[in-house]
Amino acid sequence: MAPPRQKSTVRQLSSPEAAWLGAMVEGEGSICLRGRRPRYIAVYSSEVETVATCLRLAGDGTVIYDGEPSSAIGRKPMWRWHLAKINSLFELLPQLIPYLTSKDGRAEEVLAYANRRD
Repeated sequence: MAPPRQKSTVRQLSSPEAAWLGAMVEGEGSICLRGRRPRYIAVYSSEVETVATCLRLAGDGTVIYDGEPSSAIGRKPMWRWHLAKINSLFELLPQLIPYLTSKDGRAEEVLAYANRRD
């Protein structure tokens, strides 16, 4: 039995918003799967404003402080925008795919999983 679906608050993005967020996921983020199951998307930055903008644009997710780097001298603290709600992933990724290059295959895998669930 599939887990209950979580409510999504993902926004409908304008083209410039989707392009910006897609570029952030492409360049500073990840689309994580465990096996063939979607887990989350995330964007990492040393600037809290960057990940806060990801949260504001997407309308869902969490901003997490990953703390001070322990071994790298001169490195800045790291922040992360993290989106793990399955329904939110299914609603956000189709808006970002046109702006992804190397991570578009992962995004397609997440959406293929969504189609198998329905």
